[in-house]
Amino acid sequence: MKNTFLFVLTLPFLTSVTYAYEFSFYNNTEIPIGIAIQFTGNDGNEPLYAQLVKPKERLPFTPGRIGIPDIKWGFCLDNLYYIENPTTEQKAHHFAKTPWKKIPITWVQEKSATKKATKTPTPPAAPALEKSLCRDRHFDIIKDEHGKIVITSSLAE
Repeated sequence: MKNTFLFVLTLPFLTSVTYAYEFSFYNNTEIPIGIAIQFTGNDGNEPLYAQLVKPKERLPFTPGRIGIPDIKWGFCLDNLYYIENPTTEQKAHHFAKTPWKKIPITWVQEKSATKKATKTPTPPAAPALEKSLCRDRHFDIIKDEHGKIVITSSLAE
């Protein structure tokens, strides 16, 4: 009986962690890109969670991993930041004194060719959810025709 009671108490937590939003980034460039995400928050003072995305690689940002607290599982994404080709010192100190550049999301109609396949098909996006950052999102890091970093996400996924 005691074990059943503990299981019932922990079940909501286990279920919530299972449904954490995942924000993944694929670096389509030839240089490493530092990416920092910021979640929405009540005080407007949310920390940045940063990782290095190597060229031609995918990196997920998931609560409970890579330094993101489990409690962020249901938080929506608020802002994205980047730095091109971070220095060894910036990487060694986990981007502590990095001059981040805030970057908007460029929404595109076409599906991403770099999105990791999922076991269940993604339902068509409802118009109100197309640009929602309160759900799983995949982003592609590219350079535009002027060599400027752009972060895209598909409206069709």
